[in-house]
Amino acid sequence: MAARAHSGRVSPDPLPGLIAAYAARIHRAASGHHVLSPLGAWLLLALVGPAAQGGQREELETVLGTDVDTAAGHARSLLAEPHPAVSAATAYWQRPSVATPALDAWTRSLPGATERGDIPSHAEADAWAAHVTHELIRSFPVEITDETVLLLANALATRISWSVPFTLTNAADLGTAWGPGVHQVLRSAATHRAFVADTAAAGRVGVHLAGSEDGLDVYSVVAGEGVPAGSVLAAAYEVAQHERPLALHALPLGDGHAWRLSEREEMVKDLSGREETSYALVPAWHAETRLDLLNASGLGFGPAVEALYLLLRPDEYEADAVQSAVASYTREGFEAAAVTAIGYRRVSAPARRPGTVRALEVRFTRPYAVVAVTRSAKPALWFGLPVFSAWVERADDAT
Repeated sequence: MAARAHSGRVSPDPLPGLIAAYAARIHRAASGHHVLSPLGAWLLLALVGPAAQGGQREELETVLGTDVDTAAGHARSLLAEPHPAVSAATAYWQRPSVATPALDAWTRSLPGATERGDIPSHAEADAWAAHVTHELIRSFPVEITDETVLLLANALATRISWSVPFTLTNAADLGTAWGPGVHQVLRSAATHRAFVADTAAAGRVGVHLAGSEDGLDVYSVVAGEGVPAGSVLAAAYEVAQHERPLALHALPLGDGHAWRLSEREEMVKDLSGREETSYALVPAWHAETRLDLLNASGLGFGPAVEALYLLLRPDEYEADAVQSAVASYTREGFEAAAVTAIGYRRVSAPARRPGTVRALEVRFTRPYAVVAVTRSAKPALWFGLPVFSAWVERADDAT
């Protein structure tokens, strides 16, 4: 069955644009080969938003791209009715000793399905993370000690199979860019899409699109040599929101910076006497990332942490805000998960942190960007929403 690819429609809701804008912020805080869920971080900020006042509220609204009440409403709607291809969960755990009327009032704004209770052990929090991410993340990202008094977390996860799997081909077809350990790479199926598009962020780019029957599409976007990672990621979000492939007959024959366009004479069925075909060669890959959200500037977690701090019973506290994310792109499908969490602990305990045909051939021979976007129209608010994105610098041997 053919992949259900994006038709070029644009979501009528501004939410995908808000997530794309936040993605530009959060990917600047990471470096090298990585994967993140900008949506997961944005959702956590949106849930905290109603607790913020004054300058903290203004800072959060700048980062969220909208007022905190609208953002919180979006977050509650998304978490109440997740996309069929994306499981979503929220947890709020708190010591009774830090409760205040203001804190209780804010907790009533959290989604109804939020898991609640006293502070779990680290093993219990690990078990929650593993359960809600289909075992993709087995360690809760924030350290939990006897002094931990509050934890707020969300989790997003997906595991899809391509409607039609890739085939395998010799890595020599992509040259040696991905290292001597990569012997095989992926060749796209006939029902996948490969095209060239012009973008404002990175100029002309090569694109591959693979879809699933679950309504999740995964775009891989490669730009010219020397284009900064942030610009390529922005271009990937741009293509995912406003897909505008260039017609092959409008492109010059020969080699582009990441593709080859050739023309051959053969028998065709089209009455015009012209046919087009395209495919992509792309490496398999996986990534794991742990990002300290609190110590990265411009992500909004400073004012968010301060807003909740002011709701707690007066004491001395330290806070963490962390996202752990994983993803894997293989011949058969795509899977990814992220757990984003904020935690507070009394400072009486020392802080502890974890350690560290016109045939178009689009060729992913250099680092590139990936964005996974929801496509089914129900629930409506999820349409066109970017859920995970990655910067790919390392490849796996495709088997």
